[in-house]
This record gives sequence, structure tokens and C-alpha cells, in this order.
Amino acid sequence: MLIQQNKHPKLIIISSMIMLALMTLGCQHSPIHFTEAQAPNIPSFDVPKNHTSASNTSTDLSQLLAATQQAQSKAIKPVAYQLPHTITLTKQFNAHQWPSSEVNDSGLNRLYLIGISAQQPITHPDILVEAFKQKLEEMANTTAYSPQMASCLSSIKIRASLHSVGMTIECSATDQQLQQQLWQFWQKGALSDINIATVKRNLKLNKHIGAFTGSEIDTTFRQQLLGQQHPYNLNVRNESAINELDNTTLQTLHNKIRQQLQWHLFIPSPITSAAHGVAQSSLNSPLDSQLNSLSNSTSTSSANKQNAVITSSDIFVPTWLATTQPNLTEVQPNIIINSTGSATKQSTQTILIIDAKDTVQTQARVGFVLAKPDLVNTTNHNQNSTDCKTIAALLGRSYSGRLFYDLRETRGLTYGIYGRCVDAPLSQYLYFYGSTSLENSGAFLKGIIDHTQLLKEQAAKQTEINAVITYLMGKQQLASDHKYGKESRYINNLLLGRTASFEQLQHETLNSLTPKAITTMANHVFEGNPVIVLRGDADKIIPDLNEKLPHWQVITISP
Repeated sequence: MLIQQNKHPKLIIISSMIMLALMTLGCQHSPIHFTEAQAPNIPSFDVPKNHTSASNTSTDLSQLLAATQQAQSKAIKPVAYQLPHTITLTKQFNAHQWPSSEVNDSGLNRLYLIGISAQQPITHPDILVEAFKQKLEEMANTTAYSPQMASCLSSIKIRASLHSVGMTIECSATDQQLQQQLWQFWQKGALSDINIATVKRNLKLNKHIGAFTGSEIDTTFRQQLLGQQHPYNLNVRNESAINELDNTTLQTLHNKIRQQLQWHLFIPSPITSAAHGVAQSSLNSPLDSQLNSLSNSTSTSSANKQNAVITSSDIFVPTWLATTQPNLTEVQPNIIINSTGSATKQSTQTILIIDAKDTVQTQARVGFVLAKPDLVNTTNHNQNSTDCKTIAALLGRSYSGRLFYDLRETRGLTYGIYGRCVDAPLSQYLYFYGSTSLENSGAFLKGIIDHTQLLKEQAAKQTEINAVITYLMGKQQLASDHKYGKESRYINNLLLGRTASFEQLQHETLNSLTPKAITTMANHVFEGNPVIVLRGDADKIIPDLNEKLPHWQVITISP
């Protein structure tokens, strides 16, 4: 049977070309319609003088508001800066115990061991923490523990900053056992047998993950804000240090940090002398035998322990800590330079973009460095802290902040925009962070900049300032109601050299805030041009940025 041939081959070719053209047109990107910029919108904290309720009864809500604010001012009183009971065991080691004011319904003991370095940053804390996590994992997989000790091991949490390394443990074992569990990470040779290849692989993987979580832009932003050679930028995500990591360099790093730190142990209750004796006598024995011997010791009853006060006999002091002299080499923290050696204040209007092709959102960081005074001049240092935290709260305290109200609630440019004050020993700066869709990039960034300028030029209303005061003092009060908050507050003040007098002065400053004071603070904090780093599709958003911010120079950079 013969198959009939098509008599119109040209028609088929033409039809195919038309279909191909239509498909090609369908694949083209539609033009981007960028969002128009608007003047800043400010939330109102005023209440209309007259308001009719559901029962048609006229109510003067302004009087109600005044009464409420007066009640709040009486309710939120200065939180006394509570100090723990402290005993000094060596030049580098103090133990603390808070007064018994919290009910422990869990029946678990919790210890917090933290080493701090106020004078100089810790070298490569990210490498050390990853090594500790690897050791913890290998211990769980290779050592036979009793169910109680296994639960203790799994409860250990490790965290670090550039000035501290902290560990917490919480389980039903005795306090002395918990001390042993934590100190084992700091014994000489504790990291000698871990898998270095896994540590390096995890550290490098973290960098790639950071491109999606936001840590990539945070690292680049901090480098641009503080300078490439700032100690904070040399000691985190250092690629050369990660590449050169081996057992020898890790042991050297571990020992260096161990000698550098000042140690603080927060303990909930004292330990029996019998338990302490067992620990001291078995100091040089393997950890398993230490824990086994401790598990057989008799612990004090919970009722007695809650009412007792710790003494030096309750605390286990490792041999190396009892004999090591502290390494307190100081750096000059009052001079912060960037990679070119210029002053910290940003003098040019520049927008830096990390080019991320085909991304559908733009991440933004906008930061202002506060002039860093000599640490001896604590008055200026503390004033910087108060100004920074107040302005961060007014503009960036989530739902009640100006930026969130305007850029999210009013204009719908973002899911969230926040402000944070970084108050660290070697730097003080305020920054705002958030993400937006590609078409909102210019309007979003201009909105942030406009709000910082508006606060310098237009006085805030007292009702809005009162809301900021309530927020800041309430936040402090909540933190002081729990041991976690008290520990954090105490350590932070140690790092910054602050005392109870600073706490009182800060409270008085907040209580006396006026519109004029806020304007003065804003002009201090926003004195120079901001350091701006974006991450997004540069080719698509640069035209929008040039239109919205024509006087700003836009530069593409690599992370």
C-alpha cells in the first residue's frame, strides 16, 4: 500500500516557522515594572480625642491614654542590676550563682560555662566551634555511656562570638558531673583525634549555604562597614585558615584560645564535698572512670541545694587552669580603619551590589558606624550605646517601628525590615536589614534612606517616643526575669566594662527622652552616609537604582 505524500511541503515549513516564532516570543521575559518611590509614612500613636463606642457612649480616649501611660511609667521601673554570688578560684576563673528566685519544675540541672576575651577578639571561633561539634558527634558514636550520661551529652549546646565561647548542659546528673562534661572539651589534646577533613568540609559548605541564608551578604557588609583589616573580619570565615587547617594548627588554635579566655561558670546549686573529692582525685584518670565514680556519689537533696551558697569546694578546677598564667595581650580597640586606611565615617554616596544573576529578590543591608572612642572615655562609649539602641528601636523594632509600618504594612514592599544595634568591644554600629522583590528594589532602599534623613530633620512626637521607652524598658525587664537573660546581661557588661551606674544612667536617659533629644541622637547616629550592600540581579536592578537614587554611585562587587 502506497503512503500518500504531502502535496504542500512549503505550507508545512511556513507553519512550523510561525509556531517556532510564537514559542520564542512566549519565552521572552516580560518587562519589569518597577515600583514607584513614595514619601515616608509615619505611624501615629495619638488617639482621637472623642470616640463613640459600640454603646454610643462618648469616651475621651485621650484621657484614657494619658492614664494608661502614667500607669505604665509607674509599672516599668528600673530593673536593679542584680549581681550573682561570685567566688574567684584562679586569676582566670570565677564561679557564679544567682539567688534562688526561680522554680525549677523540670528537675534538671543546668550549667553554663563561658570563656570571654574583652581585650582582643578570639581567633577563628567558627573553626573551633565546628571542631567541638565534630568531637561531640564522635563521642556520641564511639563511646559507651549510661543512658543518663548520653542524655547529658545530647543536651550540650555550643555557641561562640568574636569575644566568647560558651557551652550549656542540662540534664539530671549532678552538678559535678556536668562540670566534668563541659571541661573535657578544653583539656589538652581534646581535639587531637577528630576528623579534620569533615571539619574543613563543613566549614566550606557553610559558606555555600550562606549565599541562601543571608550570611554571605552579612560577611561582605561587615567587611565594607568596618574594613577588610578589622579584627572582626580577619577571624571569621577565613578561607586561608580553613584551607591550612590540620591537626597541628587546630591544637595550636585550641591551646591559644584556652589561655586567652577568662572563665565564668554559672552554677545553679552547690555540690557535695564528697562529689568534689572524687572529682579532684580522679582528675588525671580517663573521663569514663571519672563519670562512673561521680555517678555513684551521693548528691545533696534539692531543697538543701536551693538554699545553699556555693563555695570553692563545690567547683572543679582543671589542673591546666590552676597552673596557667593568663595571656592578656591587649590591642588598641579605639582605632578602626577600613582597607584603605580612611576614617570610619562613609564620605561618599555609594551602593555596592553583590551580583546574583536571575535571583528574584534583593537583599539589603544599610549600616552606620558610630565614631569609636577610646575605651578610657566610657562616657562617650556608653552614650553611643544608648543612642544606637534607641534609634534602632524607633525605626526598626518590627511591627511598631517606622520602617516596618511604612515599607511593609503601608506599601507592601517587604515581608520584614528590622534594625539592630551592634554594641561590641571593638565596634559600635547600627544597621537595617531586609529583603524585597526585584521590582521593589529601588523603592525599598530609598524608603530606608528617606526614613533615616527624616528622623534627623523632623522631630518625633512624644507619644511615639513613649512607645519606644516602653519597648526598651520592657525588653530589659523581661530579660532580667530569667536566668538566661541575667547571664547574658552580666557577661555583656563584663565585656564592655560597664557597671550598675551605667544601667542606672541609661534608665534615666530613656525616661527623660524628648523630641529634641531624639533629633540629636539621630544626627549623631546618622552623621555620615550609610554603607549600603545589596545582593541581587545587578543588570536588572541598577537602572531602577539609578532612577530612584540618581546621586548615588552603584558599584558591582564580589562576595
